[in-house]
Amino acid sequence: MFRQRNLTAVAAVILFSAASCFAAERSAKIASVSGETEISINGGMWTPAAAGATIHSPDRIRTKSGKMEIAIDDGSILRVGNNTVMDFMQLRGEGEAQTSTFKLWVGSLKAKVQKLKSGSTFEVHTAQAIAAVKGTEFVLDADESKTELTVLEGTVALKELLQEKEIMVRENERASYRDGRLE
Repeated sequence: MFRQRNLTAVAAVILFSAASCFAAERSAKIASVSGETEISINGGMWTPAAAGATIHSPDRIRTKSGKMEIAIDDGSILRVGNNTVMDFMQLRGEGEAQTSTFKLWVGSLKAKVQKLKSGSTFEVHTAQAIAAVKGTEFVLDADESKTELTVLEGTVALKELLQEKEIMVRENERASYRDGRLE
């Protein structure tokens, strides 16, 4: 009898752990594409991107002469401009807390982020800085030498990659990181 209870308890822990792991993975879907756009699934070969395709971390997208709109499962929308390369670094969720982390290598991204719940993060990393939001709409342009942020609604924290300095950028304000300075 004692052994049967232990086995039942162990089975319950295993099932709970498996369910927690499954619930932790999140995704995004390509809502629309125009022009030449591609996706690399899990570091694989580039293939043409198509509306309805699912994106997980660590997938990468790139637009050449095209644009792409992506719907994240939390209701946030990403509009990716021409000549953009972006990684989906992390899409995870633990209960109400969700983590969305992207790497914008080069190009333009307009994001409309749903209001984040307690413990949630939404960050876009560039070569120079990190844009961290709390539920807002913003435009981020980046290349190898600069990052430019325009906040359309809400507030975005723009941080140096080393996170030594951070500035808060409010609605209708702009900030940039270039030549080693956050301004």
